[in-house]
Amino acid sequence: RPMTPEEAAKAAGKPEAKPDEAAPAEGKPEEAPLDIKLPEGFQKDDALMQSFLDVAKEGGIKQETAQKLFYMYVGETRKVAEAIETSFFERQSRINAEWAKQCREDPEFGGANFDAGSNHVIQAVRRFLPDAKEQAEFVEFFRLANLNNQPLLRRFIARVGAATSEAGPVQS
Repeated sequence: RPMTPEEAAKAAGKPEAKPDEAAPAEGKPEEAPLDIKLPEGFQKDDALMQSFLDVAKEGGIKQETAQKLFYMYVGETRKVAEAIETSFFERQSRINAEWAKQCREDPEFGGANFDAGSNHVIQAVRRFLPDAKEQAEFVEFFRLANLNNQPLLRRFIARVGAATSEAGPVQS
């Protein structure tokens, strides 16, 4: 059986070269590290970028190919993010439409009682948040959180408004 290069080196008294520590082939300059350009607005994840660079280096991927692969990854990532966002907003829209329907059909404050129920909500907000700025912030919070048509919450606030308008001023 012929000797392996490692066995020959050992027999000649030379230290054994390990594959990961092998010197670059003579006459070949060591390659420059990959320099991936990030698209505008892209948030860099240092750990993910380092993993990408490590895999690219291990695979012997050249700069131009690594850049193309990275842009392909970014493009696909953006598509996934957009699909998730669209799905979320479509779901929220369906839920909000269902809640609005439930509010309009609620036997206590919907149908013919909808305007009175809405007035009770307004009374509760004005009574417990007398500052106009706080009222606006409160209403904006419910709008942004898509809670302005949540039936249970609307029923609760309408009942608070109705109870306090009948009970007279709030005692501090």
